[in-house]
Amino acid sequence: MMSASLASMADAPDGYYDSLEGKKRTDLRNEAKAIVGSHKRIPYGSSTWDAFKKTDIHFVDGRQAWWDMYSDNVVYTTGHAGMNIEHSMPNSWWGKDQDGDAYCDIINLNPSDETANSKKSNYPLGEVRDAIWTNGVSTVGRPVSGQGGGSSFVFEPADEYKGDFARQYLYMVTVYDDINWQAKYNWMYDTSTILFLKPWASELLLKWNEQDPVDNKERKRNDAVYKVQGNRNPFVDLPQLAEYIWGSKNTIPFTFEQSSGVTALDEQHDDITAVYDMQGQRLYNYDNLPQGIYIIRYNSGKTSKVIK
Repeated sequence: MMSASLASMADAPDGYYDSLEGKKRTDLRNEAKAIVGSHKRIPYGSSTWDAFKKTDIHFVDGRQAWWDMYSDNVVYTTGHAGMNIEHSMPNSWWGKDQDGDAYCDIINLNPSDETANSKKSNYPLGEVRDAIWTNGVSTVGRPVSGQGGGSSFVFEPADEYKGDFARQYLYMVTVYDDINWQAKYNWMYDTSTILFLKPWASELLLKWNEQDPVDNKERKRNDAVYKVQGNRNPFVDLPQLAEYIWGSKNTIPFTFEQSSGVTALDEQHDDITAVYDMQGQRLYNYDNLPQGIYIIRYNSGKTSKVIK
């Protein structure tokens, strides 16, 4: 069995995901829930903003600013005027229950421009055919054919964040499949089915999961969430996990050897300083590497063995 630390580019503890080995479909999803479902509860409100200072900041002109996936506005972390704490998967979908962990789970919360938050409303994710509002990052409008689940409008994030949102949604339907989901908002989910997602919704999330791979921003956020909240999003650490639950591999037992990979090792990953093959030869062009085992060195000095 391969330890998850060899299968992932993020900093999951050794053995964190080992119990996923050999499971498939529903059993695999349930085991993922068993691993990450328990976590520290961060009270919603000022404590959320304190957590965001560790999970959702970047530097603009040398100053810390909130990383807002809903707009390109720059708001420095000295305040958050004009911003909201936004539930990626809308909390109205489970009755706005503020007592449960789902309401304050940092993995599903993002700092958001308040106008974009309002326009997004509680619409499902989707690809927009006719836009009724956009700020150049977020778009709201009528869905393309086959999407929306009956909703008149959908919310489409920017291409660079589509995978981020997809993996947040996959986490939510894995960890919180048993909360009070509301029938009137069941555009993406069907609580009567074993795997919870409607076919069009799982198809969309899998598509975005593949088209927008996990990047350094998302990887660092997952590590920071783990430090703050004590759990991780397994679909960030192991993005191919979704295919074994909802996708084309759902009849195949999960193995780290088949699912892991060197993901997007390019100039966007500024924490990677070097890539070596197993003979110790440094590789200076590591786009489209052939299948094999590689050693990755990071700015921190840490190294990881990664299978592609």
